[in-house]
Amino acid sequence: MTADLKTSDSGNTWSYQNTGVPNKVFYSVYFTDNSTGYIVGESGTILKTTTGGTMGINQHLPYNQQIIIYPNPTNSQLNFSVQTNVQLTSVTGQIVADRKTIKTLSLSDQPTGVYFLTFTDTNGQVVQRSKIIKE
Repeated sequence: MTADLKTSDSGNTWSYQNTGVPNKVFYSVYFTDNSTGYIVGESGTILKTTTGGTMGINQHLPYNQQIIIYPNPTNSQLNFSVQTNVQLTSVTGQIVADRKTIKTLSLSDQPTGVYFLTFTDTNGQVVQRSKIIKE
């Protein structure tokens, strides 16, 4: 299955999108405005969206909405709007934490800096990526 990521906040957070197109290579993406866009791929594949990128979200994903992360920046603990699987990665790519089915994540033992969160569903599919700041 071909998939892509969608952002609606200039790349601060990303959500998983399932195009429903099996194993295609895409060559170009062009948007005429914030909602209408076209994706051109191999074998004459042309996909159109009028919702800013949603081309059939996989209904098996438990997150059909954005996971809210707060507070950000934080100095000790992050809270999530839903119980989730999350991986915390440093800017150097080191996995700092990998937790399953949590709603809070302690950062009190981590140095200040920028970190990346990767949220996954029970099948290990990425449903959202976010950037956080530890003060």
